This record gives sequence, C-alpha cells and structure tokens, in this order.
Amino acid sequence: MPSQTAGVDYRPVKPYAGRPIRIYTFQDAVNAVLDHFDAKTIGKGLKLAARAVSDVYDLFPTLHEWSYLNRRGRISTVANQDDGTVAFDLTGGVNERQLTLTGATWPSDVRDYRIVIANVEYDIESRVSSTVVTLVPGKCPTADVASGTAYNLYRVEYPLPIDFRRGSELDADDEWPEQVSPDELTESRDYCFGSPRRYAIRGATGRYGSLAVEFYPYPNTARTYDFSYTATPRPISNFTGALQYSTGTISGVSGNVVTGTGTAWTDRMIGSVIRFGTSATDLPEGELEFDAAPYAEQRIVMDVTSATELLLDAELVSPSAYSSKKYTIGDPIDIEADATWQCFLKLAVADYAGKTQRKDFPLLRQIANQLLDEAKWADVRTRGLARKDNRNADFYYPWPGLGNVNVTP
Repeated sequence: MPSQTAGVDYRPVKPYAGRPIRIYTFQDAVNAVLDHFDAKTIGKGLKLAARAVSDVYDLFPTLHEWSYLNRRGRISTVANQDDGTVAFDLTGGVNERQLTLTGATWPSDVRDYRIVIANVEYDIESRVSSTVVTLVPGKCPTADVASGTAYNLYRVEYPLPIDFRRGSELDADDEWPEQVSPDELTESRDYCFGSPRRYAIRGATGRYGSLAVEFYPYPNTARTYDFSYTATPRPISNFTGALQYSTGTISGVSGNVVTGTGTAWTDRMIGSVIRFGTSATDLPEGELEFDAAPYAEQRIVMDVTSATELLLDAELVSPSAYSSKKYTIGDPIDIEADATWQCFLKLAVADYAGKTQRKDFPLLRQIANQLLDEAKWADVRTRGLARKDNRNADFYYPWPGLGNVNVTP
C-alpha cells in the first residue's frame, strides 16, 4: 500500500476551474474524421469530412431521445383585447389598408394576432405605430369602416422555442388542453373565447422553419403553460471558408471582456467556443492534436460588442496569459460528450466512408451502429429503464438491417 503523508492529498484532483465541461467543436470533429483515414486537411477531403460531420449532426437528434436535448419550455397566453374603437381606411390614406385604434394601443407583437370586426376575421400585416396597423391584402374589409366601430383582437399563435422538435402535452395547473391535429383545430372555428380546451402545433406564420401553438377557444385570460420538449442542437457552419475564425490576436482580457488586435468579430460568433492559446504564432489546437500546443482555456462567446471586443460567459482562470497570443473561435458540437462523443465520431467516420465509396464502409457503419447502441444505454438516466431485458428494443439505426450486429473491430 503506498505511503500517505499527513496533509497531502494522495489522489490529486484538478480544481473545478481546471476541469471544465467537455465541449468539442466542428473543427475537432472534422479533424477526427480526417485523422481516422489519414486524409488531407485541405481540398475535397476536408469538404467531404465537413459534410459528413454536418450530415450526421443533423441526423443525430432523431436517433434517440437524448437526455441532454430534453429541455423545459413555457407559453404565456394573453387575454383578448376589445378596449377602444377602430376606423379602417382601405386606400388613399397615409398607409394602404390602414386600421387606426382610438382609446387603446396595439400590442408590440400584434402581427401574431387577428382582429374581428362585425363578426369577420382579418389578418394583420404590420404595426406602423402604437395606434396604427395595416391589414393583409385580400384579408381585410373591402370598404372603409367608420370610426367608433367595435372590434375584438386576439392572439392566434404562440411561437415555440426556435430549437423545438417535439414536446409533451401542455400543463397549466389543473388544466390540460387536448392536443389535436391542425386540421381538427381548423374545424373548431366560431371565434369564441375562454379557457383553451384544444391546441395544435403548426408552422408559425411569417417565420422560416419555426413552429407555433394555436389554441381553441382563444384565450381570454393570461395563463402559463409548462411543457418539456426535445430540442434540436445549435446549428453549425463555417466562417467564410474555414471551420474556425482566427484572424488577429488577443490584446487583453479584463473580467469577462476580451479585446483583440486585428480582429473582425461579428454577431455570427455569439454562442461559439473561443479557445485561448499560449503562442503568438501558432493557433491553439484541440486536446489530441500534436501540430501545436493545445488550447489553455476555452469559454463561450456571449456577446460581440464591436469588431475588437467580445464578452465571455465567465472569467478566465489566467486572463493575463493570453495577451498578444493566438486564439480560435468555432461552433460547438451541441451534444453531451461523455455519453455520445465517440458514437458521434464513428457515425461521421462511417458517413465519410460512404461518401468516398470506401470498401470498408460496411464494417465502419456496423461499428458505428454498435457504438450507437452503447451510447443510448449510456444515456439512460433513470434506473428502472436500465433493467430492460431487450437492449435493442425500440432502437433505430441510421442504416437499416444492422440491428443486433456483433462486430469485432
């Protein structure tokens, strides 16, 4: 048994600041794929490796209900509005199809609302001011509406989180409205207001790639609905032909404020990983790269205030060590690395092999599918689920016909 000296920790553990959460980048994943095949880091090989990583990254959330991608969401409804009166000017005024409100103001998000005048529903095109909106052509009155006319304004859509993929039922204290299809909800159209009994998820009007909730009856009071949902990871892309940005050097760090020299930082970098190096000439590498020293610290870019200044999510351990040193900024691979990183890499390796028509593609995809199976079980965070006898039950493989495969790498 090794001797123990009083007052000495014989099992040395790095301080918390020295053991950050494992975050890998787009560049890390591409490097791993290229390293597997000893492929060139430029030209077509680089492009295909980046495409393989990107394609697997898009597919990965659909392969399993990953715990890391389970998030909490909330929708807060608003009551319908009928304060004041309106007047409508079809044409010839300051704005075409102008609707003016007297005695109240339009909500700032009024584009998500519809308005009912004389029992007819109309769509809102834009908010010109707090008292003026315009209506959508073809979905507005066909003649002027006199001032003093009553109206009813209600919110139609409640946007879901931008990363929403699918979710649980909505819950508001003791109320659980029933989820139905958009077609079923469309059949319930008599413009009534009250406590919602049904809702549907559909495409958000005027928002690319977004989903929204629509209720029926339309809410007449403010309520809060909680739900859990499966998210899509943060998107990844390149930086004008490169997988990471590294122009200029770090000039100084004060608190969580980083300043640069010769940099051209933009809002595109918000949410990206910035890595700090200790060389004035060589870029900081990933943990397992050997062309130069690995990065000393990495943080998340929370905001970019100018081309030469950005804000970090937390202060650095050694801020004075990076003055006049090189750095990199790259997109994170937004998965939980401990359970899924090796599986993710093997899926990308197999995808690259398929894209390059390699003879070892069948073997590589079998290995990837086996690691996918293991990753799913590593992701089981509830004890009871881990006791299931059939380990492959309900598991989906990205390549069909390869479940229950025994592979000897």
